[in-house]
Amino acid sequence: MGSCVAKAEVFQFNFVSRKMSSAHSLKPSNLRDIAVGLRGKVPHMAKCPLCGQPLPKAIHAGELRHRLNLITARARGQEKQALESEFRKRLPKLLEEERERAQQSARREVKRDLIEARRRADKAEREKNLEIQRTRREADRAADRRAALTAKTVAKQSQAEIEKLQAAREKDRARFEADRARFQTQLDHLSRKLDNQIADQLGKEAEVDLLLELRRAFPFDSIDPVRRGQKGADIIHEIIVETKRVGRIVYESKNVSNWQNSFIAQAKRYQTQYDTPNVVIVSRCFPQKRKGLCIHKNVPIVDPQMAVHLATIMREAICELALARAAGKGRNDKAQQLFDKFVTRFRDIAESVESLRERQQKRETGMKTPGVRRQLCTTS
Repeated sequence: MGSCVAKAEVFQFNFVSRKMSSAHSLKPSNLRDIAVGLRGKVPHMAKCPLCGQPLPKAIHAGELRHRLNLITARARGQEKQALESEFRKRLPKLLEEERERAQQSARREVKRDLIEARRRADKAEREKNLEIQRTRREADRAADRRAALTAKTVAKQSQAEIEKLQAAREKDRARFEADRARFQTQLDHLSRKLDNQIADQLGKEAEVDLLLELRRAFPFDSIDPVRRGQKGADIIHEIIVETKRVGRIVYESKNVSNWQNSFIAQAKRYQTQYDTPNVVIVSRCFPQKRKGLCIHKNVPIVDPQMAVHLATIMREAICELALARAAGKGRNDKAQQLFDKFVTRFRDIAESVESLRERQQKRETGMKTPGVRRQLCTTS
């Protein structure tokens, strides 16, 4: 009987193994169903399924079910491990596929948004251009009407009124010439009087020349040199409009033969020291590949011959900015417009100077060519 019991166990084990090997994809729920089926059949077995002999009473149905449960538990554990291993292998691929789908969806969404934004921008641009054209046409028509009205008004004036206006203009011109001559005389007298003082204070010919040129160009402003021994720039230009100080320009004169990058750092320190961004370096030497007039690291550098012209542009911009500040509205927009205007004029002047210099060099080079000289001599 003992051998029959052993054979029964082997039979049950082989039966379960065949079930699992023939259907490896069975779920744990299917295994539980097999075990339940076996548990339901065991109590009703009258004979051994292997030898056909009756089972002894010593073999209880509960023990047989326990052994079968152990066998099925091991099978379920192996199946669970296999499923978990397969899931772990497929998980990265599934995550990558899901990430790719999400990225594609996001790209499609962004592309749609960009297309829509571009469409709106194009529409707004077209509407803006149409509005500009309409405003321009209206302005042209208004200007034409004003011009026509002015022409009619001028045509209706009598010859006596025209002569009266001409006489008044001549008087104004004569008075202006007299005032200018008087101011020039006073200025020359003051220049000669200050010449020795400036030479003693600055001790540099370039600074003296720059100071005289600035005072001659802006007689109503306060333009003073920095005293010798005092730390700071060379010349302080206080801009005065109707007895009010509206701005400041600081000049640093460099009468040297080689450019140094420390000049820029020194100018930036002066911006903080004198509480103004308007610091100009007046120098005959320039950074590499620069000459005449340029902006290097937001600091203007100008040749002494063009210093007064640059100061004139900066002074106009500072005066307009002061008027905008006094108005109290549109301050930031006005300041930006003035800055753009200043930069544009600055660059136009620099490009004009460079163009004139290149044409002069080409002309001098052409004059040295023998063929050109012969042609000039023949023409003369």
